[in-house]
Amino acid sequence: LSGVFCRAALVHPTAAMAAAGPPHATALVMMLLGSVYAIDNGLGLTPPMGWRSWNSFGEHVSQRRLELVMDGMVARRRQVDGVPMSLCDLGYCDAGLDDNWQACGSGSDGFSFHGSDGSSIVNQATFPNFTAMTEHAHRLGLRAGWYANNCICSEQKSATSEMYERDVHYMARVWGFDSVKLDGCGTQRDLDLWARLINQSGRPIMIENCHWGGTVPTKDWCPWNFFRTSGDIFAIYGSVVANLLTTVHWAREGLSRPGCWAYPDMLEVGCQRGPPGDDLSPGLSLDETYSHFGAWCITSSPLTLSHDVNNDTVMDEVWPIISNREAIAINQAWAGHSGSPFKESTDLLSLPGARVQLPAWQYFYKPLGSGRVAVLILNHGPSPRRFHLDMKEVPLLPCVQCVMRNVWQQVDGSVDGSLDVELLSHDSAFLVLAPFETPPPQWTCHAYEEWQGDWWCKQVGTVNDIEYKFFGGDGTCDDCRCCKRPVAQGDQAQAAAATDLYQNSVIGADLPVLTTQADLAQPGGWGCWRYVAEQNDEWCKTAGVQGNQEIVYDGGSGLCGPCTCCARTIADWDCHHYLPGQDETWCANAGVVEDQEMEYRLMTGGNNFCGKCHCCKRSTAGKLVGMTTVLAQDDRTLVINNQADGAYLDSMGKSIAGGLALRLTYWGQAPEQMSWLDSPPCGSESCSGANAGEAVVSDLKVLPIPGSPGRSRLAGPAPPTHSPAPAWPPPPVLPGRPAKQPQPAQPAPTPWAPPPPTPLP
Repeated sequence: LSGVFCRAALVHPTAAMAAAGPPHATALVMMLLGSVYAIDNGLGLTPPMGWRSWNSFGEHVSQRRLELVMDGMVARRRQVDGVPMSLCDLGYCDAGLDDNWQACGSGSDGFSFHGSDGSSIVNQATFPNFTAMTEHAHRLGLRAGWYANNCICSEQKSATSEMYERDVHYMARVWGFDSVKLDGCGTQRDLDLWARLINQSGRPIMIENCHWGGTVPTKDWCPWNFFRTSGDIFAIYGSVVANLLTTVHWAREGLSRPGCWAYPDMLEVGCQRGPPGDDLSPGLSLDETYSHFGAWCITSSPLTLSHDVNNDTVMDEVWPIISNREAIAINQAWAGHSGSPFKESTDLLSLPGARVQLPAWQYFYKPLGSGRVAVLILNHGPSPRRFHLDMKEVPLLPCVQCVMRNVWQQVDGSVDGSLDVELLSHDSAFLVLAPFETPPPQWTCHAYEEWQGDWWCKQVGTVNDIEYKFFGGDGTCDDCRCCKRPVAQGDQAQAAAATDLYQNSVIGADLPVLTTQADLAQPGGWGCWRYVAEQNDEWCKTAGVQGNQEIVYDGGSGLCGPCTCCARTIADWDCHHYLPGQDETWCANAGVVEDQEMEYRLMTGGNNFCGKCHCCKRSTAGKLVGMTTVLAQDDRTLVINNQADGAYLDSMGKSIAGGLALRLTYWGQAPEQMSWLDSPPCGSESCSGANAGEAVVSDLKVLPIPGSPGRSRLAGPAPPTHSPAPAWPPPPVLPGRPAKQPQPAQPAPTPWAPPPPTPLP
């Protein structure tokens, strides 16, 4: 709520509660201090996740608005890894009211909104039926959150015990709420009494202590599930950082823990300004939003969204951040420490929105168990900066040569001793570091053939009943990086079927030979599409392309498992870094350049469409650029040369179970040039633009181009025609996410390998 309600001074629990209650309640408070050490409701064992209304609606909240938000929290309008998911699917399942449900001024005996019997008086015009609202939440699989006290028309008279009793009775037994925010405004501030009455109600209710850092836990006293450590947060970066730092003391003292989490207020992710009427908060840039969310995750803060979940523009922008399941998993993990800084700048700076000076940069850590440690590097400064991370400085990290996961980019890597990170102003790098996995004794060393290398070992998988895996060398397979072992006995039948399919399909056959150094870009694999709302099989048959998802009806034949409707990502957009002579005007008019489709997205600071760039690019879905391929069917032969006739092969390497076949998609082909196909996808028309289509070619043979070297069917991926990927470890320079500047040298492209075989149904 509004910052004018913040309480800067820390108040001892005894003094706070005695001051809040009437004289006759003081003895009760003192007695409770000896008996209520911590809330015992079995809730909040991981940081709570959900949504509250204040930043979206402020005092202009209503039952109808909350019910629409609840609908939005379970709507599967967006995807994670190709699967439609809702906010609740990700864990954000608590939909909470935040102030102004009361009929202000309607109370009796000098109270603002409490009647003579102690009951709260609800504003029936805006909240006609609390019970119906909570039932709506429960039907959707959500938890409904209530709010006690009022910071707009707060009670000024000393609270009576009847007020607590009646509020808990209605909250728990009549209306059926599942959580409650106990704000610090007014006189109902006795948290021990709240906790005792709520526990006695028999309904498990999550309790938020929102006393702005004024009522705080001790090692043996915490009658709530999470507690505010700060004043109110605003949608400006300085406020975010200042609130974040109020958690540090509680983490280091071990007082932010399961069932009693330190909480620096709700998330400002997606909040353009702040609550209605707050015209001073400018909102967060994309970089700042990543840093804000990452900071809450690594400090085990409850993740309480507060933006408009039904605003598609806002949701599209923040979805890649709030749906990052790896970041959420870090937030939810517990291995004895909630997360705190281990290194920070001694240079202090002043940021708008912060009332205190802040370090120019910080390194946070959080142990995740099994030797894994999350690290978040934050650049609070006004300029881009290069950061150095030494593995020896990371607390509880048991390795110097480590496996590394980039949480923002969701890619793997490795580091030998240290790495450098380039960060823009207010940007962050979010990493998980861990020792290399120790292979069990049955692994033996695999000696690379001439064309093989670490890149081959990392992606080859299982071939001829032998599983290959990259370990980085640890002595259990003769200090080799690449180890191998026979497939486990229980997997033999499946492995045999997979190997048979591999040997007898176009996936494992002599694949087209590349006549230049270009690689064949592989589109994403098929996955199951889960129907939502009015979708069904009939919808799937005509859906076509939705966003960047291609949707096809398969009837459960195995393309995406037992599903009838399948989907795959056509191509992923990435950030394009301008080369000399290129700028935004160039990007807007570039079109397709060297098999990369360019698109200009005008948004301040970039957008999540391709990270944070104005200029986005994606592969044009595996076009045969500069390559010649010979395909034969029966006595007919077709030579495809992209530069000659513009035939584009979209998805090569997708086997059709039960026969030798290849699924092809063509654009720009004249009808007579497609006569060799089983069924030309576009009939008598040229396949171009919106009428591009797909065909299945059966009994297909892929012939080597005359004079090209042959290779064995099970030799694994062909040796790259370009320089192989660098040996482990890679150069220790890692951007936090794709950055605009400065530009690092581009790594060599990863060699293409056939996709893994699909077992026959």
